[in-house]
Amino acid sequence: MGTTTETAVMEVKGFYWASSKAVAEFVLSRRLGVLSGHANMSMDSMIRDMRNRFLVAAILSIPIILWSPIGREVIGYSAPAPFGLRDDFFLLSLSLPVIFYSSWIFFDGTFRALRARTLDMMVLVAVGVGAGWIYSLVVTLTGGGDVFYEASTVLASFVLLGHWFEMRAQGGANDAVRTLLELAPSKAFVIRDGEPVEVSTSEVVAGDLMLVRPGAKIPTDGVVEEGDSDIDESMVIGESLPVAKSAGSTVIGATVNTTGTLRVRATKVGAWPIAAEATSPACRGRITGRL
Repeated sequence: MGTTTETAVMEVKGFYWASSKAVAEFVLSRRLGVLSGHANMSMDSMIRDMRNRFLVAAILSIPIILWSPIGREVIGYSAPAPFGLRDDFFLLSLSLPVIFYSSWIFFDGTFRALRARTLDMMVLVAVGVGAGWIYSLVVTLTGGGDVFYEASTVLASFVLLGHWFEMRAQGGANDAVRTLLELAPSKAFVIRDGEPVEVSTSEVVAGDLMLVRPGAKIPTDGVVEEGDSDIDESMVIGESLPVAKSAGSTVIGATVNTTGTLRVRATKVGAWPIAAEATSPACRGRITGRL
C-alpha cells in the first residue's frame, strides 16, 4: 500500500534567535507522522524589533556605567544619583527596561528551550545576564553593597548588537534567495500521451518529460533526453557564457534555454529544487554578493 505525503505551512511566532529555528525544527521532527520540518523567519519586523531592543539597552547602559562602581572608582564620575536615591537603587531603576524589555527574549527563549529539553545560546545568555542582575537585586534590597548591574546590561547590549547584525545579514540572504526563486517559471509544458500540455510548475512530478522551447526557462532540474541547445545559467550559478547541453546532460531549473528545443526528464521537483541549493550558507553568500 502506497504512502502519500503532504507539505503544510504554518505561521509560528516567537523566533528571536537563530537557535529558535533549530528548536522549532527539532520539536516538529518529534511529532508523530512528521517526516521533516523546516523553519524560516520573517526578518523585517524582527530586525526592527532587535534594533529597538539593542538601542534601549545601549542607551541605558551609559548612565548605568557612570553611576556604577566602575564609573565612580575608575572613571571618576562623582555626580550624585537623581532624586536623592542611593546609587544602587538608581541603577536598579535604569536596569529594569533592559532586563524586562531588551533582554526578555533571552529568558523567553530559555523557557522554550528547556521545555523542548535542549540547551542553546539563549540559555547561556540568560544565565549570564540574569545571574548578575538577580545578585545585584538581592544586594540592593538587603541594604546595599557591590552590585553588577552594569555587567548585566552591557552584556545584554553586546549580545543584542551581535544578534541584530546577524539578523540583518540573514535578511539580506533571504531577500537574495527570494529574488532567485522568482526567476523560476510559473508554467511548464509536459508531454502527456505524446502531446505537450501546459501545467503549473508546481504540478510537475519527478519523471515527467518536459518540453523546453528556445527562449523558455527550464521549469525544474532534470536530465536532457533529446535535443541540443545552449543554456544560459548566469542568473543561477554566475556562468557568463551559455553552456552546451545534449542528451544525458543535467540542467538546472530557472535557467534559460537559448537555441534548440529540449526534452528534459524532471528529477528534482516540489518546493523549487534551486531553493535547496540556495539555502546552503556558502551558496547564500554567493547569491547575496551577485544579486
